[in-house]
Amino acid sequence: MFAYSFPPRRRGRRCALRLGRIVNRFSKDQSVLDDALPRAFGAYLRQLFYVTGIFVVIAYSTPIFLVIILPLGMAATIPIGGCANRPTY
Repeated sequence: MFAYSFPPRRRGRRCALRLGRIVNRFSKDQSVLDDALPRAFGAYLRQLFYVTGIFVVIAYSTPIFLVIILPLGMAATIPIGGCANRPTY
């Protein structure tokens, strides 16, 4: 009776250890996301505000800048020569 009950417990313990390792790995990845993602998002917002501030200062000091930069910005968003319809290989 003891011989039949011992091997399943051992296997169950090994499965539990493997599951513990997997859960530990996921929790480590989750902690990396919790630490790195807010830092990266903050850096993105900081750069966005820097660039926006630079454009505002330049547009305030030189209004002709807007006449030049707005058409260039709109032209950069329009696909030229049907490039958007070509298949990518």
